Amino acid sequence: MRVKVNGTTLNYEVEGPEGAPVIMVSHGIATSLEIWTEVSGHLKAKYRVVRYDSRGHGGSDPIEGPYTMEMLADDAVGLMDALGIEKCHYGGLSLGGMTALGVGLNHPDRVLSILVCDARAQTNPETNKAWQERIDAVKANGIEAIVESSIARWVAKAFHNDPARKERLKRIVRGTSVAGYIGSSQALQGLNFGARLGEIKVPTLYLTGEEDQGASPAVMKAMQAATPGAQYVEIPDAGHLTSFEQPKAVADALDKFISGLMARAA
Repeated sequence: MRVKVNGTTLNYEVEGPEGAPVIMVSHGIATSLEIWTEVSGHLKAKYRVVRYDSRGHGGSDPIEGPYTMEMLADDAVGLMDALGIEKCHYGGLSLGGMTALGVGLNHPDRVLSILVCDARAQTNPETNKAWQERIDAVKANGIEAIVESSIARWVAKAFHNDPARKERLKRIVRGTSVAGYIGSSQALQGLNFGARLGEIKVPTLYLTGEEDQGASPAVMKAMQAATPGAQYVEIPDAGHLTSFEQPKAVADALDKFISGLMARAA
């Protein structure tokens, strides 16, 4: 399904019973809502799960950038408005996890909690240089230029022994528009939430894979320590794409966290 949001059109999928608590999830750069498919399958009996393609990705419009993290957070809230969702548990992975930080900081009245998976809070010159190299490569040679190198960085060692899942992931990456990749990379170059983590007032879960090279356990534990009352979960046998690599473990972690919040609120 597709809907107009903030001057673009976003693709989304909804599963689960009407009236159930809503979990909305976003994906990482150069992927799509498909990286949350199996997680949704485990959660949809109990929750209303909304998955969507970030601008420029998957079935959403290939709109030109640059984007900003604030813009991506506004897209999330705009989608909630379009779907009549007053509040939800908002989560995401990598770029989507950083978007969750933006939603929690800039739109705290719209979320019951934020679920920050495999994400960083702050960029740095070294990271920005790497993003610029990838931007230049995609400008010159299209999205294919980053397919193999991205997957090599993203997944745990054991994932490479499963050719079918690896080919599926390559297909997902190839579905990203050049405009979406470049615009999102530019948003990541402006990532600047690090000094604001202490301002987060909504319940927060940080989750990462034990083999994540992009948002390591050490990085995310430091983010947890800087965020009042935040919780942390580490997923075994997973790299950067925890929701795609270990969907049952991720679904269980999200359910445990949200169920705990609901029990305390009852």
